[in-house]
Amino acid sequence: AFEPIQKDYSGKIRLVYHTTPHRGLALLLPAIEELSKHHDIHVDIFSSFDLYGWPERDEPYEGIFKQLKSLPYVTMHGAQPNEAVREKLKETHIFAYPSIWPETFCIAAIEALCSGNFIVHPNLAALPETCGQGTVMYQYDEDPNKHVNHFYNSLLSLCNLIRSQPDHVKSVALRQQSFYNTAYRWEVVFQRW
Repeated sequence: AFEPIQKDYSGKIRLVYHTTPHRGLALLLPAIEELSKHHDIHVDIFSSFDLYGWPERDEPYEGIFKQLKSLPYVTMHGAQPNEAVREKLKETHIFAYPSIWPETFCIAAIEALCSGNFIVHPNLAALPETCGQGTVMYQYDEDPNKHVNHFYNSLLSLCNLIRSQPDHVKSVALRQQSFYNTAYRWEVVFQRW
C-alpha cells in the first residue's frame, strides 16, 4: 500500500514503464517519440530480464535500449529492486503500458494504480479485470502499427487532459489511490482468488 500522494501536474508529464521488455517496450518507443513533439515529457524505464537473472534474454532488445537511451527525455534504469521502482512511482503520472503480453494478473499495474498513476493499456487478457476503471484502455490489435496508433492516441488524450484540467486530474488520482489501496490489498486479492 502507498500513503496518499499529492502529485504535481504543473511541470513535465512523467511516464513510467516498469516491466520486462518483451511485454511491449518496442511499441513504447515510437509512441513517446511522437508524444514528445506535443508535450514536455520524461519517461523512466525499468526494464530488463536481469531482474530474473536472465541478462542474456535482453540481447534481442539491445537496439531498442540503445534508441531509448539516446532520447534526452528518457532515463533507462535497467533492473532495479522493487523499492526503487515504488519510490519512482510516487513521482510519475502515467504507467505507459502498450502490452502485447496476455497478463493473468499484473502487479506492475496494481503498484502503479496504488501510487496514483493513471495507466494507458490495451484491453488484452486480464488487464481490464485487473485494472478496473482507473485506466485509459484502448482496443488491442495484433498489428503492431495499429496497436502503436491506438496507444499513442490514448496517451495523447490523457496528456491533453492533464494539461487542460490539472486540478480535476489531481482529484481523480487521489480518489483512485484510495480505492486501489483498499481494493487491492493482498488480503483482499487473496480472498478473491
